[in-house]
Amino acid sequence: MKCILAAVAGASLASILLVLLGAGWDLTDPMLRERLFLASLNGLFAGWLVGILVHFLGKKSLSRALLIGAASGFAFASWFIGGFALAVVGAAIMRPFQVRTKPVVVLGLAMHLLPAAIFLGVRPNWEIVPMLSAPELSNATADQAPAAGSPDVVLIVCDTLRADAILDPEVPTPNLDALRARGAWAPFAAAPGNQTLPSHLVLLAGFDIEKIGMRGNYSRWPAEGLLKKQRNQPLASRFLDAGYRTAAVLTNPLLYQVKEGSGYQTFEEGFETWHGLTYEDSFVAFMDWGRSHTLVGFLSNVTNPRFLSYPLHKLLDSDARRNYRVHYREGERTTDASLHYLEGLQKDERPFFFLAQYFDPHSPYVPPSEYADTLATESMTPEGYGRSVTDAFNMRVHLRDDLRNDVVADGGARGAYLHGLYKEEVAYFDEQVGRLLDNIEQSGRPTVILFTADHAEGFGEHRNVEHGETLFEEEYRIPFIVAGPNIAPQELQQAPELIDAGFTLLELAGLDTEYFDGRNVLTSDDIAPRPRLTVMIDRVALQDGPWVLHTTMRYDDTLTLAKEGQAPPESEVGIYELEAMRLFHMEDDPLQNKNVMQDNPDQVEKMLGIIRERMKKDLYPVIPPRSFSPKEMGALSELGYALSEEEQPVDMSDVTLAEGH
Repeated sequence: MKCILAAVAGASLASILLVLLGAGWDLTDPMLRERLFLASLNGLFAGWLVGILVHFLGKKSLSRALLIGAASGFAFASWFIGGFALAVVGAAIMRPFQVRTKPVVVLGLAMHLLPAAIFLGVRPNWEIVPMLSAPELSNATADQAPAAGSPDVVLIVCDTLRADAILDPEVPTPNLDALRARGAWAPFAAAPGNQTLPSHLVLLAGFDIEKIGMRGNYSRWPAEGLLKKQRNQPLASRFLDAGYRTAAVLTNPLLYQVKEGSGYQTFEEGFETWHGLTYEDSFVAFMDWGRSHTLVGFLSNVTNPRFLSYPLHKLLDSDARRNYRVHYREGERTTDASLHYLEGLQKDERPFFFLAQYFDPHSPYVPPSEYADTLATESMTPEGYGRSVTDAFNMRVHLRDDLRNDVVADGGARGAYLHGLYKEEVAYFDEQVGRLLDNIEQSGRPTVILFTADHAEGFGEHRNVEHGETLFEEEYRIPFIVAGPNIAPQELQQAPELIDAGFTLLELAGLDTEYFDGRNVLTSDDIAPRPRLTVMIDRVALQDGPWVLHTTMRYDDTLTLAKEGQAPPESEVGIYELEAMRLFHMEDDPLQNKNVMQDNPDQVEKMLGIIRERMKKDLYPVIPPRSFSPKEMGALSELGYALSEEEQPVDMSDVTLAEGH
């Protein structure tokens, strides 16, 4: 037994030394607690293995066990430098040197307590976010120069921002207030969808939602060639072709982690520089290090990686703070990256088109410390919950389940508290976008700025939390502000649509808008407003004046689906089943609580006719089904999106699981 304890002491000391020396670790996040914990486990495993071998080989020597134990601790990290030499010496010495038995035995016993001491005594690091490097600012040579005096154009999109959030006097948004005061704005604009991918594709590709054919984040995705057949030219490519420099910073990973080789219409077409804020997966890097630098990691890898990775993940990586840290002060990193590119663009005489896409205040709601407790105060904390990020996560999950199961009728105290956290993030976002606006103003360059969002957010209204599940106004009403040279301060008389953003920017820059849907919001007040359409995977909402109609829309896939690897069939009219669900009159019922469909059959039929007319250009039926890898499913699930029963199941046929996952 003494040999085993001596080997444990040697292996543990060697393993810990390697961690302290930083052997093999180059990640920004030091993960010191995690590596020390694994090193201590490795010392126990290697020590017992070596000690038993020494004992049964008849080499009962504390010094030999200590040396060979240390060699096993050094193994894989520096085997040929230190480990091999120690092993040779330990096995070769004929007359082992003397070591004091009691200290070695006590040390070996103490090493058995070391994993628990590290786990409980070393504080995890939640602050460092291991970001990957940004690409250099690209500079393509344009075939033509922009017209003299062409303005810079900056498009700012805030993910999941409700229109009323920046008009709420309770929420401090001085920077957006100042932008609104000097520009044209609307109390709200209408998003074409209630999820990120379809709304951004409409915004950047420049086609109405039905001509895009995408309905949600899990929905079918149109191929680039399919849109090109309709003469589609995305927003950024129009600026690029006109001689503008183009660049973008994106924070939502759904926009820059598009499946390679899919042929999908991407968001980045036309952008010379496309930078998605990408973070290193710390736990994956940690397990890679463990497999390469510890004996226990190596042996686990050659048997089954999950034997080690699964328990370590549950034990060391389960705290919500580690998972949420990329969202803590996320807007600061978005602004820093944007300012880096803007400073480079502003050194060029040529104008530029720049997109800054923020992820605040998308869930999880993790407001910075200086904004925390201001709008979601301690007195508002619902009974049975604490104030940690884990509690806020559980609160959202529990409230969603209770609403779906008719346990509660609205958000109540939980919805109000979550809304308060959300508002704190909005206030923080305003500070960050203010830094961006200050830079633009200080540059002195003529700049058109358009600020909007992709969709909104619910907090228990109409039995829904977050977004993606209903087409009520809390999910599709988004902010809309445009400011710049020769734009008079005014409140727009018509509520814009998100598609109008790109069209307006093109006209303000004097660029071609042919085959680009939408209207110029600054000149469309004299034109009769068109009904506004918002869709999700199996539903459609249409607003026509004060009337809002919700319908179901289901397809007979046996007649419409394009098969994988085959050319899509010609689009057909009337291949869907459209059924009215509810009708609201917004002037009489602004909260959309009273269904007046039975009392207004003529209005229902009129609006159904409008939907049918729009759907004559519906691309959805001719887009092949979409399959998902576990990685894609995990990314969507992490952002809170659930697979609808109307959407395609996961295709696992061509998926290879990564080791350790």
